[in-house]
Amino acid sequence: MANAIGFTRGQQRDRVHGKGHRFTAGATLSNHRPIVAGRRDAQQQGWGLVEYDLRQAMVRDVPQMQKLVNWWAKQGAMLPRSLHSLYEHIRDYTVAVENGRVIGCVSLHVSWEDLAEIRTLAVAADYHEKGIGRALVQEALQDAKRLGLTHIFVLTYVPGFFGTMGFQTVNKGDLPQKIWQDCVHCPHFPDCDETAMTLDLD
Repeated sequence: MANAIGFTRGQQRDRVHGKGHRFTAGATLSNHRPIVAGRRDAQQQGWGLVEYDLRQAMVRDVPQMQKLVNWWAKQGAMLPRSLHSLYEHIRDYTVAVENGRVIGCVSLHVSWEDLAEIRTLAVAADYHEKGIGRALVQEALQDAKRLGLTHIFVLTYVPGFFGTMGFQTVNKGDLPQKIWQDCVHCPHFPDCDETAMTLDLD
C-alpha cells in the first residue's frame, strides 16, 4: 500500500492503551516529548508553529480520514478506502489531529505472528515537510514493539523517506503473505511499481 507523505503515488488524550501525545510539529520525536514543526505563513514569510495530537483513531475521525486518503488516491498515490474498510480496521489507525482536523493518519496492519505492514500513511498536502509523517511512522513502530512484532514492511513510492528510518529495500517475492493476501486484489497487480522495504525491530 503506497503512502502519501509528500509526493507519491499512499485519551481522546488518553488512549485506551495509554497513547495520546500533544506535539508542536517539527524537530525530532524523542520519548514522546513535544516537537516543533513549522507551517509556512505566505503573508508573513515566516514559520508558524503547528500543535497537534497524535492518538489512536476513533470512529468519529473516519469521515475525515476517508476524505484525506481518497484525496491522495485521486492523485494516484494510494488505493482509496471505503468507509466500511476504515470502520472495520479503525483499531489499526493512528491519527494526527490539529484543532479537530485530521491532518495525518497511518495504519499498522498485523499480517502474521511476527510481521506487520505500515499502510495508508497520508498527511494533508498543506502539512508536508513538518515531520508529521515521520512521527506517525514512529508511533506505528512503537505499537509494533508493544505487540511483540519483530518485522515490519511497507510498499511505497517514497523509499527515500523510509530509508531514512532504517528500512531496507527487498524483493516483493520476499513478502508472500502480502502478495497472496492483498496484492492479488489490487487493480495494479501484477504491474505494481512500488518499492518493498522491511525493518527488523529485534
